[in-house]
Amino acid sequence: MARYRTDRHSPPQLQASASAMLVLAVLAVFSMGSPPGVARAVEPAAASSVDPCSLLNSRQLHQRGLNAGVRQGAACVWKTIARAPWGGVYLAQLLQGSAPGGKPAPPILNRPTSEYTPPNLDPTAYCVYLVDLGAGVTLWAQYGGPDEAGISHTIACRKAQAGAADMISTYGTVPH
Repeated sequence: MARYRTDRHSPPQLQASASAMLVLAVLAVFSMGSPPGVARAVEPAAASSVDPCSLLNSRQLHQRGLNAGVRQGAACVWKTIARAPWGGVYLAQLLQGSAPGGKPAPPILNRPTSEYTPPNLDPTAYCVYLVDLGAGVTLWAQYGGPDEAGISHTIACRKAQAGAADMISTYGTVPH
């Protein structure tokens, strides 16, 4: 049985519609194909055999109010639980080779980091960090909350940064 947030401003149909739009936006990022020079998703035989859904452990999921991750192609998507007072989605993907361009950002856990703005995502509701994990592997750490009340680029980036820090710390503990 599906559970919906009780919110006097957003009926369940509107929330479901907004969630569907978010999933479509995430899928659009990964279904566009990779133009020349853009990193491709890590394949099973590539530089990293880490399942992106293993990048957040159960403690981190609980702390962030997230459901278990769901694979979508080479990415993993975590949605906030229905009873959480906010509504957003974290996404992680491990990229091989050079990552798409971006502007330099403060390091996350002392890892070189850039902020990337995909052309198909609303920068006021999404933030993407590309974090160099070494050995030719880059973490794409994304947060988006287009149906989240009061969302801004700054808020999305804070959440993406916190999620990326958790993902990086977990990446260091899982077998490669």
